Amino acid sequence: MHTASESMKAYRAGRKAYLTGDYDAAITAFRWASGLDPNNPVYSHSAALSAVRAGDGATAERLFMRAILGTQRTLGADHPFMLLVARDLVAFYEKKGRGDEAMEIASRAVARANLLAVARSSDKTLQALADLCGKAGRLSVAIPFFRSALASRRDQYGDRHPKTASCIAGLAEIHRKLGDNGKARLLLEKARFVRAAGNSGGAAA
Repeated sequence: MHTASESMKAYRAGRKAYLTGDYDAAITAFRWASGLDPNNPVYSHSAALSAVRAGDGATAERLFMRAILGTQRTLGADHPFMLLVARDLVAFYEKKGRGDEAMEIASRAVARANLLAVARSSDKTLQALADLCGKAGRLSVAIPFFRSALASRRDQYGDRHPKTASCIAGLAEIHRKLGDNGKARLLLEKARFVRAAGNSGGAAA
């Protein structure tokens, strides 16, 4: 019986190969990790990204689909990790000139996103959500997700924490893209104030 440590060892070997640009070796290592632990969609996702870098589109698409199915099976269709996989698959389809499929994937991921789960997620996940909303032509849908995340971070970290500031800055960027430059400027100024207050040890208003 294979242990979790063996799959993690293979995953780490894949990460090392990926970072050094040996994408074929990275694919092999990540797929080996996935074989050892098929319930972990991170491995298939990492292998898909490696295949994209290696220029093997057919393999990349299969691995992206495996990552999506694995996420649905082990974590749930509304899990935040699905947003990361969907964002990368959308980018892959767009580069292949498959815009309709990209929009369909983006729309489906946005529709299934769990507000509370995303609110507790990382900046990377929030950005993936915003990117998908934009690709789906529904960028304004990202606003309540960012507002929920902002409330969560204020409760957890306080008003002057860098994570709070980054969430405000992300919200500012959404308003900028929507053409609400006045709101965007106000939020960006707030983000800068929060960062400055955190650096100086003062309290943000």
